Amino acid sequence: MQQQPDEMRMTVVDATKFGAVGDGKTDSTNAINECLAWTKSMGYNTVWIPNGTYMIDGTKNGDPRAPFRGAGINVPGNIEILMDAEAVIKVKPNSSWGYAAFYIGGTSDIKISGGSIIGERDKHTYTPAPRPTHEWGFGICIEGASNVVIENVRIADFTGDGIIISNGGEGYRPSERIQVTNCDIRRSRRNNLSITGCDNVLVEGCEIADAGTGNGTAPCFGIDIEGYSEGSIVYEEPVNVIIRNNVLKGNVNHAVSNFNGTSVIIEGNVADGTISYGYGTGTTIANNIIKKNPEFTGQSTGINGLGVGALEERSDAVIKGNLISGFTTGIDIRGKSVFAAGNKIRDFVNAGILAYQASQVFIEGNYIENDVPEQRSGTAFSITQSDNVTCSGNHIANVVLAVRSTGNDVQIKHNVIKQFSRGIWISQGNAVIEGNFISPNGFQTVPESYAVSVTNTASAVIQQNTITRFRNFPIYCSTNQHTKIIGNYIEDSPLIVTVFLTRGTHEVIGNTITLSRPSLPAVLIYLDQSSDSAILNNTLRSNTEARVTAIQTNTSRQTLIIGNTIVKGMIHSHQTDTVNGNIEV
Repeated sequence: MQQQPDEMRMTVVDATKFGAVGDGKTDSTNAINECLAWTKSMGYNTVWIPNGTYMIDGTKNGDPRAPFRGAGINVPGNIEILMDAEAVIKVKPNSSWGYAAFYIGGTSDIKISGGSIIGERDKHTYTPAPRPTHEWGFGICIEGASNVVIENVRIADFTGDGIIISNGGEGYRPSERIQVTNCDIRRSRRNNLSITGCDNVLVEGCEIADAGTGNGTAPCFGIDIEGYSEGSIVYEEPVNVIIRNNVLKGNVNHAVSNFNGTSVIIEGNVADGTISYGYGTGTTIANNIIKKNPEFTGQSTGINGLGVGALEERSDAVIKGNLISGFTTGIDIRGKSVFAAGNKIRDFVNAGILAYQASQVFIEGNYIENDVPEQRSGTAFSITQSDNVTCSGNHIANVVLAVRSTGNDVQIKHNVIKQFSRGIWISQGNAVIEGNFISPNGFQTVPESYAVSVTNTASAVIQQNTITRFRNFPIYCSTNQHTKIIGNYIEDSPLIVTVFLTRGTHEVIGNTITLSRPSLPAVLIYLDQSSDSAILNNTLRSNTEARVTAIQTNTSRQTLIIGNTIVKGMIHSHQTDTVNGNIEV
């Protein structure tokens, strides 16, 4: 009886019926290709590869100019290849600089599931010519294809990439709607997975390990998302890529690198190496657990960027909800328009978050702490050669230096900063330091330094901060520029000098400073070698029996000292000062 269309689709064609032999010796390339071609011609859709090891010539039928193209098992469209869990497609040793176990080019509606696809990297002959790196030996090569699913497949030991997804076919079109799910991809010499020219790729639930180990060839990434352009002409562009819920471990360089992709989401992964947004545009890196593998010393950063792409105007990167530990730097922000929020960064060496050559950066609600600070020398936030940076609502603890900034238009607002040697240090550029709770709180690792300091050529507004439990200057300014110190609450100073301001011009307005030092000498505000400064409407209290020096300006010139309320204190001014309306109790 003639089969009906539904029955035809249900037919499963056994590759061994076409001469494929799973004995680990017989070349089954032709047999499997004949099986696929016959299945396609008959209108069937499914090919079965039973238990066994099937040897494949990964160079057979390859394009002489690109020997991986069209080589190995050439999969037609509208085909599903089902492999037994114990089935192995194994590439025969060769000396070609490029090959493919499976080639999917310019076709659509393909599924490969089950079994293993194994390369020959350990038995490959690496000839010095014509291309000595031999980095184009692929497990699955997808070029200009669409609607492709690779699932539950183990892929290992290729001279190039385990899987590559790129442009190809008529019009050199991108691959579209590609899914790689629940696969195990490892020990590729170059990258375990390369995504170069595509639109809509999902990589989910995979284990991706050990790229580039042994005789690896650069870049040795777990996943590399990287297009290709020359000047203003874009040949390959990865767009709309999702990397989700994978385990990435032991890859020699980055776990995931989005070198220049657009609209890339990297979320929910567990990685022991760097995740990068590179020069990409519209990258989201969210809710990943990134813990450094100490065996790979070259990966010094948990999450990083490289900057704005040559053909782009901004990065538009979002970095949120990640747990990062053990790296030299937790997050290295570069480029324009970057949002880093809700990340927890622990056990870093140099910087929790570094903003370098960056602009329009928002760093909000992060938790940064070194659990073993005596083994670290780190800075929670480092802002260098950057502008328009906002750090707000963050929690910082157990660091040597909380914030170091040489940037312009920096906002440091409403952070909780505890247990540090030096708090906020502005040494170049300008900053607003507002609404922070700052408490060194008996930091023991190195001697305590200043809670807030403005030095060199920097200028700053320091306002409405609470500074408590300190043993060195809560505010120290030695800049030759202008500072404003407004509405701060500095409590229970034990110091000989509490606020020290030298050089420059300073406005000290509306602050409340209390002194808990049991004995003299004591100075609450000391203004030195300054001119045209103003000390206005401050409340200065001492609990000593003797009167302390509340305000000392006798080594400065032309200071306005007006409207201050002083409890158990006095003013030591210069003859050029204007002293009016102060209340001494």
